[in-house]
Amino acid sequence: MPPLPRDVRLKVIAKAVQETPPNATPWSRASMAEAVGISPSSVGRIWAGEADQKSIQ
Repeated sequence: MPPLPRDVRLKVIAKAVQETPPNATPWSRASMAEAVGISPSSVGRIWAGEADQKSIQ
């Protein structure tokens, strides 16, 4: 499976940091996936990759 385009990854990260979902709870994989138009597992991979990057810094 090819990696998601950079702009999609950045959109997920930006939404997670700057917005809250309509029901005002934290984003779930499912709600973010629906908002962005990708699969929940793709959201999970993006978030896991971000967490890995933060632990390196």
